[in-house]
Amino acid sequence: MRLNTPVTQQEYRLAEGDLLISRTNLQGKITYANPAFVEASGFTLEELMGSDHNLVRHPDMPVEAFANFWTTIKQGEIWSGLVKNRRKNGDHYWVRANVVPVREAGKVVGYASLRTCLSRADAAKEIHQLIANANQEIDAGAEVVARTESAIGRVVEASNRVNDIMEEISAASREQSSGITQISDAVSQMEQAVQQSAGQLQESGRAAHQLQHETWQLNNAILAFRTQGSGQELQVEIDVASVTTQGESAPPVRLATPRPTQQKASATSGRDWMSF
Repeated sequence: MRLNTPVTQQEYRLAEGDLLISRTNLQGKITYANPAFVEASGFTLEELMGSDHNLVRHPDMPVEAFANFWTTIKQGEIWSGLVKNRRKNGDHYWVRANVVPVREAGKVVGYASLRTCLSRADAAKEIHQLIANANQEIDAGAEVVARTESAIGRVVEASNRVNDIMEEISAASREQSSGITQISDAVSQMEQAVQQSAGQLQESGRAAHQLQHETWQLNNAILAFRTQGSGQELQVEIDVASVTTQGESAPPVRLATPRPTQQKASATSGRDWMSF
């Protein structure tokens, strides 16, 4: 049976110079394992063949490490790193793993793993280096986060300024609209006043023409009238204010005083006066 037993804190020591070699297909199924690999795993060859290679993965290994592992080898690149493996009985052992793509006719058909013995001291050094690298990445990430927060703050501030400007523009637009409405109302009132004035002007022009016509008739009637017996002729001139209608002025008519005439009285003049 190939199931793992619960993990222990016991470390399995690999022999100096041990080379653990295994091979998998593209799905990670074991297709080959050398005797050193079989011995270190604690499984039989029959149990290993066709099983997922993660059968020997220790739960202490972070998921992110294997995510990086698969991303690298699927891109056709070599992956190398410190690995803590698990034995069937729950013990563990440390190895330096190097995984390379296996190609046939230029096409990747699987992956080969070469794992070498790693002493406790070497493992401690590598772990320390991994921790240092992780701390550097954390610090770099914190700096990026700080810069991002600062940039977001500037964006928010700029957005607030834009909102203020938009409110000012909106208020100015409302004031401008109100002013335009007032101007439009004033223009409408002016147009109405102009139309009324034009109507009054036309009415005044018609009245002036009528008055002018009547004045001329009166003047003609008076000029035709002569006073008999006094030797004088009465002329009437009526002064009418000049009224302009469509660019024309009515001629003035004035009332004149009587003046002597040179015509002599005759017998028929009296009869004309009586008949009048």
